[in-house]
Amino acid sequence: MRVTLAAVPIALAVVTGGLIWWLTSDDAGSGVPASTADGSFTFEAPEGWLTTGCPSDKADCVRIVPPDAPDEDGVSVMGTEANPVEGTPMDLLFMPGGPAMAGTERLRVNGVEAVRLDSPATGALGPGTLVYGRDTFMISCPDGADKDRARAVCDRVVATLRWDR
Repeated sequence: MRVTLAAVPIALAVVTGGLIWWLTSDDAGSGVPASTADGSFTFEAPEGWLTTGCPSDKADCVRIVPPDAPDEDGVSVMGTEANPVEGTPMDLLFMPGGPAMAGTERLRVNGVEAVRLDSPATGALGPGTLVYGRDTFMISCPDGADKDRARAVCDRVVATLRWDR
């Protein structure tokens, strides 16, 4: 009986470790730190992905691109600014009782209210995910050639995005 009771904590430790590994693993591989050129935003990128500038050449914008895919498959992270006079069309998604759109989800990123839009292939944004943090940031994640990998990387960037507030 003592041998059986002694095996219980070991079995629990193995099961717990396996469960933690399974819950934290994803299709995006291991991660490395990444940031915008001005350091205003930091996040975790998949190991081996390349960091490039954005077409706008703004210091608060960065793209990460898989080494085995075209540049348009990359994820963009950029700062956004408030428009205190007119607001932006995205502000409608934050209004109480605002428009309900298929494929949208409200969430918080680094403590800021955000909305995630998952766009189908026929959507105006093209196939992929857009995450907008009110007056703070935008993350653009096109599905690209490998939709599952793109979504896993987008989830990682959203979960690890940080900035000084």
